[in-house]
Amino acid sequence: MRIATEDIKSTLTEIDFVEEERGFNQLLRQDGEVDYQLSAPLRIHLTHLRSGDDLLFNGSIEGDVVGQCGRCLEEYPLSLTRKFSVVLTPRPPLGREMELSYDE
Repeated sequence: MRIATEDIKSTLTEIDFVEEERGFNQLLRQDGEVDYQLSAPLRIHLTHLRSGDDLLFNGSIEGDVVGQCGRCLEEYPLSLTRKFSVVLTPRPPLGREMELSYDE
């Protein structure tokens, strides 16, 4: 799911959605060896709000994962439940008070 930054307001907004496992499994395979694969879609609960220029996100992710044992190579199921909290702060623009040298 994508959320446009201009849609994030100063009031707390709650969203529940599901992300399909196929896209995440493709990302996990990009590095070659795969130790874990999602076996079902991820269930995501998200709250977000704007505080000045900062964007605040809190939530949880739940899903089912299949891992592969490094010793015997057998697969095993694993339940995934994680809470998260993220603050995005915009980088301040470069001001005109910075002077570049000729080499820069």
